[in-house]
Amino acid sequence: MENMGISMQRSRHYKQQFQIIAVCIVLVLGFVIVSWNTQLRPQLPVHVKLIAALGTNFPVLLIVTSDASFLFWINYLRIKFNQLNNLLHVMVTTTIDSPSDKEIPKLINDFEEETPGQEGVRIVNGNANTMKAVKEIHLQLVKIARIVNDFYGMQLLLTMSTTFVFLTVLLFCAYITIFAGLTIEHFQNQLIMLFVWILFNLSKLFTLSHVCIKTSTEASDTGELVCQLYEPSTSKEFRAEIRDFSLQMVQNPLVFTACGFFYLDESFVQGVIGTISTYLVILIQVSEVNLPEKIVGNTTVPTNVIQMM
Repeated sequence: MENMGISMQRSRHYKQQFQIIAVCIVLVLGFVIVSWNTQLRPQLPVHVKLIAALGTNFPVLLIVTSDASFLFWINYLRIKFNQLNNLLHVMVTTTIDSPSDKEIPKLINDFEEETPGQEGVRIVNGNANTMKAVKEIHLQLVKIARIVNDFYGMQLLLTMSTTFVFLTVLLFCAYITIFAGLTIEHFQNQLIMLFVWILFNLSKLFTLSHVCIKTSTEASDTGELVCQLYEPSTSKEFRAEIRDFSLQMVQNPLVFTACGFFYLDESFVQGVIGTISTYLVILIQVSEVNLPEKIVGNTTVPTNVIQMM
């Protein structure tokens, strides 16, 4: 990619890593502060509260670190696919004013003759060597993405499974808290903590899915750009490389899975939202069966709800 004039942008990626680390630290500190203020008794010694707050949120640190590592590498691959697509965009010159068949006589040197590190290298449709190099780079990026996906597969499965369970339980607990007739102080403490955990799990669900979807989309967009370059006016070698590239795209699609149990795509997000809504409705209906009721404050709630609280 460097020989083709594509910038590796190492400084940008280093900066992104530091930003991700900073976000993880802020997120964990936020959980510690919320636990300190809402879950621990004020009369406890400071060192005891600190140890308890850090200890109870240590799993959050592990989860956030591992998820952030996966997100960084997948986003890194998305950027590389995007750079490759931008290179193909330069080759696609099918505009009304300058159709590609008129641009073919303006061929310039192959990418091997370009100076390394040159920005915005001009690559034209008839360059079979360039198309071959792009095809090989795309295949290697897909293989790397699969290796990363396999490495983090079990983690993704556990993360998505626990996120689904936590969101269902947390939303149901929020429903109970709202209608339980608690005191204002207790109500605020419970609701704040529930809101933080719900927001954390929702953001994790949508962020992981979004990055995987964007990366898969960038990889598949390459096929559309390659098809636009196939024209009778180009050389036989160039058209042969495009046919091989198209076949490679069909045989090696980029999809992200959680150990092969489900795909991380748009249908997964829709399915999770629908399933959580279904289970939440069932739990609410079960909690409101005609059982003996008790009065809590001015609110009437079922006895089984009080026992759960």
